Amino acid sequence: MSKSRKNPPRVKLHGATNSNVTISEHEKKKNTVEQAENLHGSEKWSTVVKRKTVGKNCANKSLKSIAVVHKVNLHVTRLHAMTTKHELMEYSESVGFKVPDCEELNARYGTYKSFKLTIDSSDPEMYAKVFDENSWPEGILVRRFVISKHDQKKQ
Repeated sequence: MSKSRKNPPRVKLHGATNSNVTISEHEKKKNTVEQAENLHGSEKWSTVVKRKTVGKNCANKSLKSIAVVHKVNLHVTRLHAMTTKHELMEYSESVGFKVPDCEELNARYGTYKSFKLTIDSSDPEMYAKVFDENSWPEGILVRRFVISKHDQKKQ
């Protein structure tokens, strides 16, 4: 039995009067690239620019805006069992990031404590400092706070 070679797919030319005139996909792509180059040469292409404007003028007081604060919840765990909410907030401010809200969580075991911290994520330097391993004492784990599906159903 001899192997038969598959012919490349053929596409009919649009507007061709002879129904037997066809071209392969490779030739079709080549023609498309040539057409695009011709268009570029005649400067019919235009660059699409996404426009997003955020005002920065502080002198205009007649129009008021609402400042949006993007908050991120963090899970800080593996803290000593005697650590208090006040101590954690003081430490955070001494390192250089403000914590407007801090909530003590129920740890699985009594040997350590966990906290949920809420921080402002609009300041990229502060956000980077929170996740810098040199900002925290050795052994403390910091990550984004995730609410499990089980806990969402309870609420």
